[in-house]
Amino acid sequence: VVETRGFHGAVLLHLDSDFIQPYIGAGIYGGYIDTCVDRFSSRRCKSEDTYAFYPEVGVRVKLGRHVMLTGKVRHYDFERSELKDETVGLVSIGYFY
Repeated sequence: VVETRGFHGAVLLHLDSDFIQPYIGAGIYGGYIDTCVDRFSSRRCKSEDTYAFYPEVGVRVKLGRHVMLTGKVRHYDFERSELKDETVGLVSIGYFY
């Protein structure tokens, strides 16, 4: 079992339009990876810190005054050679008041 937890920080540059906002950016992830093995009714875990840099591209679509839909793609480049670099696609919806 592999579990991750951590924090992201990014800088994004986007067009300021009323409806569609494409953007590009770059960020860093810092956190911990817990690797656990279950053996004979006991669990052994190893926790290691890690970080990754990532570029990001995406599009924000305003669906009204308080709602925004976002689609983005990130490619994580981990500093540890034993970790697989990963490309992730994300879709989110946000409500702003």
